[in-house]
Amino acid sequence: MGMRTLMNAVGLPDEHTRFDRKDHIKIHWENIDDSYLYLFALTSVEPDPNGTPYDYYSITHAPKDYVAKPGTITIETLDKQYQTVFFLSVLCQYSQNAWNISMEHLPNIEINLMFEDVIGNQKKPSKWDWKKICLMYKCDTCMGEKMEH
Repeated sequence: MGMRTLMNAVGLPDEHTRFDRKDHIKIHWENIDDSYLYLFALTSVEPDPNGTPYDYYSITHAPKDYVAKPGTITIETLDKQYQTVFFLSVLCQYSQNAWNISMEHLPNIEINLMFEDVIGNQKKPSKWDWKKICLMYKCDTCMGEKMEH
């Protein structure tokens, strides 16, 4: 939460409050207590001055259950690949050289399916978070790249 707050402090609004959010997420208003509705107000200024895309990986994006009533969600991504993703974790334990794996080692392989939320689960700012800040502050370079204004 600290980095998200810092990004807000330098002027980056929460991604889920973008004026074009209806094209990317659905807000479940029925799952939000009235006292928290203000957290979903659209930003009055256009947050993408140079056409930056909606950023599901933004550190400022709220999670799917942001201020939700118990057992519900408040934010649903329209593109389901950004709601919850699963990935395969393979742990291979063997004693031989890593370049010499034979079939006898297969019983020592552990496979796990893991699920992780995309929105609201970032640990660091995305490249688009940095680009938006660079655009706001009219930086000449951003992350080593020349900026065009």
